[in-house]
Amino acid sequence: MVANRLPFTPLTLNWPASPWKLLEAFQGEVQNLFSHVNTDSAVRMWAGTDVVAIEIDAPGLTEDAFEILPNGQKLVVRFRHPESDHSGERAFLQERELRPTRYDLALPFPVDAERLDAVYQKGILRITARAPEQSKAKVVVRAG
Repeated sequence: MVANRLPFTPLTLNWPASPWKLLEAFQGEVQNLFSHVNTDSAVRMWAGTDVVAIEIDAPGLTEDAFEILPNGQKLVVRFRHPESDHSGERAFLQERELRPTRYDLALPFPVDAERLDAVYQKGILRITARAPEQSKAKVVVRAG
């Protein structure tokens, strides 16, 4: 047993002078924990047997702001909101994220890049991804 050692209690820790400072420190840690999570755009997905429909809310963009990359059973969607041109002015409130947005969407099956369609209309990106076509060739069985 170690002599002159205090038992571990909250009083033995180096606590801030104010409980509010402790709460602010905790809030900062929680915000850092979830800082990589994007809550700006909503994503919705539906899947059928050979088709996946995806909708992403992304208002204020143009068609060329999007990059869609199929990769097997994953679809990567990237875009960035343009920076507003208010030079010389100071923003008091800005709720739109200006950092690049990226979604790594897991799909229920691999998609065919040739059968991928995307339409951007009224602030919503609609993506239709289809599975590769299955070969319909009939295999002939021969006598051995």
